[in-house]
Amino acid sequence: MISNIEKGNGFRGVCEYNSKGQLIGGNMCGQNARELSNEFGAVRSQNQQCTRPVFHVSLSAAPGEKLTDAEWNQAADSYMQKMGFDDNQYCVFRHTDTDCEHIHIVANRIRTGDLTVTHDGNDRYKSVEACREIEKEQGLQSGEKGISKQSDKGYCADLKRGIDQSVKDCKGDKEKFVGCCKANGIDAHLNAQSTGRIAGVSYSTPGGKEIKGSDLGHSYKYSGIEKRIERQNQDQNGGGGAGGKGGSGGSGSKKIARAAEKAVVGVEKLIKKELEDEL
Repeated sequence: MISNIEKGNGFRGVCEYNSKGQLIGGNMCGQNARELSNEFGAVRSQNQQCTRPVFHVSLSAAPGEKLTDAEWNQAADSYMQKMGFDDNQYCVFRHTDTDCEHIHIVANRIRTGDLTVTHDGNDRYKSVEACREIEKEQGLQSGEKGISKQSDKGYCADLKRGIDQSVKDCKGDKEKFVGCCKANGIDAHLNAQSTGRIAGVSYSTPGGKEIKGSDLGHSYKYSGIEKRIERQNQDQNGGGGAGGKGGSGGSGSKKIARAAEKAVVGVEKLIKKELEDEL
């Protein structure tokens, strides 16, 4: 089974698209795109802070594998529970527009009961794990080989999002980086030398594989993280602050001083010219 996740902010469009297939399950009352989007909207309107409430995933069977509507609904229900959507609106559509049988699930990330938002950190990695478990539970063919590159790409994207947020949460203090990563569901593993110097960093999610910072990109290496946090610190202190590279006031103060100097020189030239004219 292969999954593909998308997120968005509008229910009407995604419901219209999926209504081209057959509505076969879910936990909602609506029977068409308009009714379903209105039903989603009633919950969404109670939490305007969530800017991407739409969770849209397709689940595809292995080539040649056939499932009944009941089997697809069993897979969909199990998938939603494993992804943490245990108190959320969702509907299931069966599509027949490709060679592989597949369903689409449209869900509201805003929980119906307490109106909190279902956490979506590392959801692509969790989705792969959910599919492997469902295959075992229902005796389905494995889609693991077909999604290895896709899942790695999604896993790395989730790591980057968590790291980016952690850098922001540090607020200019690099000593907080590991703790901020932990708070965002990321384990940051520092490679410390015997001298105490940090030579590198790698990242993982709990139970996930470890990825080197250099494999994610230059800005995710430890040196890159240090530079990002230092820039953040300088921004908070007004572009370098006293004692920074530009001295007191930083490079911005130098530019202002040069501009003022030019203005003074210009005035002096103008006065000199007026005196010459009078003579």
